[in-house]
Amino acid sequence: MKAFILSAGRGERLKPITDRIPKALLPICGRPIVEHIVEKILSSGIEEIGINVHHGRKAMEEWWKGYKEKRRITLFFEEVLLGTAGALKNAQTFLSEGPFLVHNCDILSDIALARLIGFHLSSGRLATLCVSVGGTRGNISFRGELLLGIEKGAEATYTGISVYNPRFLSFVPAGFSHLPEAWLNALGYGEEIGVFEVGQEDWVDVGTKEAYMRAVFSTLRQDGENLFVHPEAETEAISFKGFVSIEQGSVIGQGTFLEDCIVLGARLKGERRKGEIIGESFCLSAKGDRSLEVQASGSERRFSRVEGEGMLMEGGEAEDFDRFVEYTRFFRGLGLPVPEVFSFDRLRRKAIIEDLGDVSLYNWLKLERRRERVLAMYERVLDKLVLLHTAITDKVSECPLLKRRIFDKAYFRWETEYFMEWYVGRERGLALREGALASELDELASICDGFPKVIIHRDLQSRNIMVKDGTPFFIDYQGARIGPPGYDLASLLFDPYFRLEESVRYHLMEYYIEKRKEARGFDDLLFRSSLPFLRLQRHMQALGAYAFLSLSKKKRFFRKYMAEALLWLKEDIREIPGRFPALEALVHGL
Repeated sequence: MKAFILSAGRGERLKPITDRIPKALLPICGRPIVEHIVEKILSSGIEEIGINVHHGRKAMEEWWKGYKEKRRITLFFEEVLLGTAGALKNAQTFLSEGPFLVHNCDILSDIALARLIGFHLSSGRLATLCVSVGGTRGNISFRGELLLGIEKGAEATYTGISVYNPRFLSFVPAGFSHLPEAWLNALGYGEEIGVFEVGQEDWVDVGTKEAYMRAVFSTLRQDGENLFVHPEAETEAISFKGFVSIEQGSVIGQGTFLEDCIVLGARLKGERRKGEIIGESFCLSAKGDRSLEVQASGSERRFSRVEGEGMLMEGGEAEDFDRFVEYTRFFRGLGLPVPEVFSFDRLRRKAIIEDLGDVSLYNWLKLERRRERVLAMYERVLDKLVLLHTAITDKVSECPLLKRRIFDKAYFRWETEYFMEWYVGRERGLALREGALASELDELASICDGFPKVIIHRDLQSRNIMVKDGTPFFIDYQGARIGPPGYDLASLLFDPYFRLEESVRYHLMEYYIEKRKEARGFDDLLFRSSLPFLRLQRHMQALGAYAFLSLSKKKRFFRKYMAEALLWLKEDIREIPGRFPALEALVHGL
């Protein structure tokens, strides 16, 4: 089966953006919208795609030449615009072999194309239009599963996606014409055109600046992100809030603040911008309909901004809420940078806390690529981690709730069972193994339990550190326990979210060790010997968590971190060859 993407138009509603960038090549987080559409179509089982081209011909040709799937794409050049139906008539030879899908180039959707195609094929009708009911732009009148006509203010809206039998092209005249004319022509000859209903939330028309911004922000949200920085963009000491996309060719200088913005190759320095699409020669105000709800990654809690008050935190388990409130009081009182709690309601599990902004260390690392600044930031994090592992640990009796939370053998073993059930069993579909493997996991838990213990964060990775005015703050610490300090170092310096350069990681590990040596009772050699075991433990836990969050909580974006976590796990097991042969065989077989 083939498909055809309609992309020849000038994108009048998106001017002046489309004066410089053809609508089909508008970037959505680093990739042209046409690539998003092509990959969705190919994933539905379609093997060949035609694309019509008029406006921005040279740019479209350059994109096609460099695209990995170009062998499956045929470009149809139009010297003059032929319209949405005329474009299909122009490609009649290409489309005449069987049913074909048509997709506008400014539509992004979650619509199941395979279901739409199956619906059409089983109906035997000439064509099937994909429509959504409701809204204010209705133009499709239908009854049951059949199109009645085209009228302004009708109950349904055409999504820009449809399926046709080749015979449909006999109702399209040569030259310029649009699809609605051909639909009505076919109805006039007694043909049936079907209607396939989807929800309004299943698709977005990216044909206006507001819709384009919504599409970019929605893509970020679905990917578990709030910042995109193209690898070929340049940024220096900037800050942001909300959702921000910085595309190829952009140069953002020191002191720039962006809130809910898309930067398309512009040069900015020391400016404050909010709710804008900014190009080299244009600046458009737009509203992306961004919710005040803040991305919370894997947390069950919900966070939203309350104007003039701070951040509203609500939900989650009652025990987690109590620990968060109590640990915050304890940590802040001893100088650990964590968000202040302004007020809280234990019964309703709600609290107003300090708003630390949207720049996590994970995001900060996208914006800052200079080695010396990365080292300096991580050293500041390690200074606070040493404080937690030493002076604050010495005061743990002041926080009974934390003092009794021990990271013991049973908890280490729970983590590896989590890995076996969710990653090995459910994600990879492998039968759970008993016997030697279980014995080795017991032994690993005993070894980890035997190392000296301090207060540890227990999930100190780059998404759980916020950067505000250059200061790192720890968040999501309600899971803190009394455990081996190497677990925190494994989480921070061997982080699947962001792989530090080996030389940077070595420097930071030595920095931590030297700082710890300043306190009494630190065994350098014992700490170093603990790291391979704690790294192994930590990365099994991370893979279990990614699988659980993806499969059980439907947070699919965690899948993108699995490959890096598995790579770390394989490196970990090579650090202690032959120590756990059954586990080693399992890991290398994954």
